[in-house]
Amino acid sequence: MRTRTSLIPAALLVTLLLSGPALAGQRFVYRFQEGDTWKMSERSETTTEAMGTQMVQRAKRLTVYKVARDLGKGWVRIASQIVSQKNWDNDGQVNEMNSFAGMQFSADVHQLGTLKGYKATGGNPQMAQMLGPAMKPAIFFFPEFPEEALEPGDEFDAVIRYEMPGMMGMGGMKSAIKLTYTLEDISDGLATFSIKQRMKMEGSGMDMKAGGKSEAVFDIGQGMWIEHEELTKTVVEQGTGAGTIVLTRRKVTLEKK
Repeated sequence: MRTRTSLIPAALLVTLLLSGPALAGQRFVYRFQEGDTWKMSERSETTTEAMGTQMVQRAKRLTVYKVARDLGKGWVRIASQIVSQKNWDNDGQVNEMNSFAGMQFSADVHQLGTLKGYKATGGNPQMAQMLGPAMKPAIFFFPEFPEEALEPGDEFDAVIRYEMPGMMGMGGMKSAIKLTYTLEDISDGLATFSIKQRMKMEGSGMDMKAGGKSEAVFDIGQGMWIEHEELTKTVVEQGTGAGTIVLTRRKVTLEKK
């Protein structure tokens, strides 16, 4: 009888230990290691409607990331380059000129996703000055995760703000983007998030608002996003081009090299 009674608490303990992580949720972190290289393939289709006309543009872009240095205490320095870009217009004409050739984007990123020290250098100096700030959310799209564990149904917000300087006599523009991530499911080591997006941009005599939704997949083992699909709608409400509507469909995939 003594042997039987001692085994029952042990079995219960094992059960509790095995079920513990599921009950506690999943804590999300990026697992960047010095020397790691990732490549991001992006395809997009943008439809612009203005003054009764419609223009469709398709694009394909390849971006490479390298974890250049381990800074300690969960921080790494990441360098990124857009290595190729291809655009198709309404008539099917192809333009393979890479406007970002020679430009390098870098930032220090924490394992939770906190970002600091963003820089856009090299390439065309005017292009770097004008588009560098706007490329920050496009290149370093990783949201900052909360410190606590998440369960399906939990949400967290990411807010991005940036300014684009004025060029050629035009005033600058300020932008604010709010992204709300909802954890939908965790299975087979993959976490699926739905994302709601709201953006406001103003300046240069214009006032634009955008909204959208997307779905993204995070590989828990690799500690990185591996897929992202989104649909956004942008409306120019005031100023030059008022009434213009822009619909953008975009799909991104990432893989470790």
